Amino acid sequence: YLAVPCSTMEAEGYHAAAAQKEQLLPLTSSSLILRHWSAQIFSDKAKEKEEEKKKFEEEKLPSLISTASYGRQARLCCSNGSRIRRGKKPHNEKILAILESLRCAEDVESAMLPWRGKLTPREEAILLNEQHVDLNTSMALFGWFKSQKNYVPNVFRYNIMFKIIGKHRKWELLRQLWDEMLNENHVCPNNVTYSTIIDAYSKAGLQNEALKWFEGMDEDITRPDEVTLNTVLNLYKSAGQYTEAEKFSRKFVYSLQGDEKHIRPYNLDTYNTLMDLYGKAGHFVEAADVFEDMVSCGLSPDTVSYNIMMQISGRSRGISEVEALFEKMVDSGCEPDLGTYNILIAL
Repeated sequence: YLAVPCSTMEAEGYHAAAAQKEQLLPLTSSSLILRHWSAQIFSDKAKEKEEEKKKFEEEKLPSLISTASYGRQARLCCSNGSRIRRGKKPHNEKILAILESLRCAEDVESAMLPWRGKLTPREEAILLNEQHVDLNTSMALFGWFKSQKNYVPNVFRYNIMFKIIGKHRKWELLRQLWDEMLNENHVCPNNVTYSTIIDAYSKAGLQNEALKWFEGMDEDITRPDEVTLNTVLNLYKSAGQYTEAEKFSRKFVYSLQGDEKHIRPYNLDTYNTLMDLYGKAGHFVEAADVFEDMVSCGLSPDTVSYNIMMQISGRSRGISEVEALFEKMVDSGCEPDLGTYNILIAL
């Protein structure tokens, strides 16, 4: 039985009119209703799209056009010929001028000469970060910064350099820079430093090396925070070592008892990672406990959270539990995505 907002007579009238144009074959009453209903739905969707397009053209398009000329300034090339990445706030004229000088000059020294003593630490960090594609230029620029009289070493510049060097997989150079930071300049690493290095080794497939860096963290100086621990969790996850990841989370990251040796998660990403890991390790009860604890902490589950729990519940508790989660998801205002429907279809 189909519940549709039209009568059978209306559907038959629609079919009779359509048949004159298209010479359709006779249809059953149910098929007539379904065809008429589908036509209404497509018509409504077309109207909605037309209204959205009109609203965009009237409200948003003028503001986008007005900022287009300013956005073109961000297209100046870096020293290596790469363009400034999309999604970033355009740099000011000073930074853009320096980037252009680095691109055109024969070497870093001549490009930076007019700016001697005129850069803040933040501006230096921005300039370094924009040389991420060209390792040689970034190293030369970092060396120029260090040669200045007013140079004060800080962990932020080193973190950028670790990221660049790690991206290029120059592990010996990374180790040399680490020794320079600690032994020569006496700069203490922070959690971002360790997360950056661990992530670099992990993306290069060097899991054991990444874990050595984590194990080498001096808790008296830098106690691992949630970001660092989450980086290690994802390292295990990407390697498919779900049981090891679950053991790691029990040891360092998560404890429902909330003792001082464990870090209680504070963001959805960590909770989602933990639920996924517990599920893939076959610990469905623990995954459900993490979900409930996340809600009790005042965090609202997102689409990823519900998808993970529906997938876990489908393997452990059956369809009725999945249906209950889906209803809860919709009632909370959380939008299902393609992954959600794929999970439901697979059941």
